[in-house]
Amino acid sequence: MKKFFYIITFAFLLLAVTPRATLASEIYFSSPTQHFKTGDKIYFDIFLDTEGKNTNAVEAEIIFPSEFLEFVDYFDTGSIINGWVETPALNGNSIRFAGIAAGGFSGLIDPVTNSVSSGRVTRLVFVAKSEGKGSLTFTSADTFLNDGLGTRGVTKTLPYEFMISNEGFSVDDFSFDTNPPEPFTLLVKRDNRFFDGKYFVVFDAKDKETGIASYRIKEGSSSWISAKSPYLLQDQSLKSTIRVIAVDKNGNEREAKIKFGNNLVSMLGLGVLIGLCALLIGVSIFAYVYTRKKE
Repeated sequence: MKKFFYIITFAFLLLAVTPRATLASEIYFSSPTQHFKTGDKIYFDIFLDTEGKNTNAVEAEIIFPSEFLEFVDYFDTGSIINGWVETPALNGNSIRFAGIAAGGFSGLIDPVTNSVSSGRVTRLVFVAKSEGKGSLTFTSADTFLNDGLGTRGVTKTLPYEFMISNEGFSVDDFSFDTNPPEPFTLLVKRDNRFFDGKYFVVFDAKDKETGIASYRIKEGSSSWISAKSPYLLQDQSLKSTIRVIAVDKNGNEREAKIKFGNNLVSMLGLGVLIGLCALLIGVSIFAYVYTRKKE
């Protein structure tokens, strides 16, 4: 009996000092099915389960069988990442990404049940180009804790096996997004730290369904050209109408524009009006005081 007691005591002590696997964050794949139809556009979501640890950065690299899959895009709508250090990009048959969750992420909380669920990092879109069996695998994956020190967390990964055939299942139709990006504004700035102190425009559109794919800009009567924010203005006199079009990943567009000339005139007119009012008030006060003194 005493021997049994010692064994139980030792077992409890061992459990107390041994790190538990469940404490590791987990990065894993998810998709509506594991059996896809040949020729279809398909996707795999990448989720992060932090196991309750406040995490503010994640980076990973995956490999996929290029004989079966062709990488075409990624969606970050609904992602826990709000600052990409490296957007998902193709390099041979591997895809690497790195991003920051500002303020930290420890899970999505259901307000009704108070349960905690994983958060989506990104959605990778492929074309199922030929029949066969394969798997997506992480070659590296790291998470970093939101502790002010950038402490590397313990991270585990899981592969995702799939099959492609003519009898496979079709996933969601990627043409579902018919809504344009949300309205956005153009901000004109000048800062000696950027563009040698010249005027530039800043813009950042959002799209809830598929995300923003690209921007085009037009100054005055010039041609439309591709652009990224911040953009150095060619017309430094600020007399041209600036138009920016945001295009989402399904081709829907939203335009924002600003008329510098009108804005400057309006600002000047407002300044003159304020000045005249101040002058009128000043004259009225002076006249009142002067009249009282004469009496």
